Amino acid sequence: MSIKWKEGWETTTVYRDGAFARIDRPCFMGRVLGTMRREERIMSDVWATVTYAEVWNGTEVERVRIGDSETGMIGAAYPDADREATRAADAWRDEQAEAARRAEVEQLRRRAEARAKAVEKGKRAIVARGRKVPQGITGVVIWIGPSRYGRDLRAGLRDEKGTVHWLPARHLDVLDWREHLSPAFAA
Repeated sequence: MSIKWKEGWETTTVYRDGAFARIDRPCFMGRVLGTMRREERIMSDVWATVTYAEVWNGTEVERVRIGDSETGMIGAAYPDADREATRAADAWRDEQAEAARRAEVEQLRRRAEARAKAVEKGKRAIVARGRKVPQGITGVVIWIGPSRYGRDLRAGLRDEKGTVHWLPARHLDVLDWREHLSPAFAA
């Protein structure tokens, strides 16, 4: 039976081509998968339980609002999706879940990489920026701490000759940062 709209709610107003127009609300015959409810803010200080019909629109699962606990229900959803629509919706959901999992793994990889590239005591680094300490000097970070001259961190870098160079930590790049990368992300 799909979505059945309350009398008087069968149409809606949309803005198209510079004018308002009344159009019929879709009923999604044969494509309603089910309903779902969730708490949402519907006005600046008003929360309500909003009811949605989940429908397969041919390319993705769409949520169509059919009412809320504050203003009432403007429609009712009756699940009537056929097997083809249900299979397509399940495949789309699986694809979305896999894409979300891949995005989460990528975000974790980027965070691990940023941690590995962070200037820390004991890591080998190279002077990559700045003008007071010559660029290209490499060594081991022997100290890192707050600056007396602002909010930057400062670092002490001991080069191969034993000379300690004091500079802002942001002027250093960590050498061999892949050695400090978590084994799960080392490739």
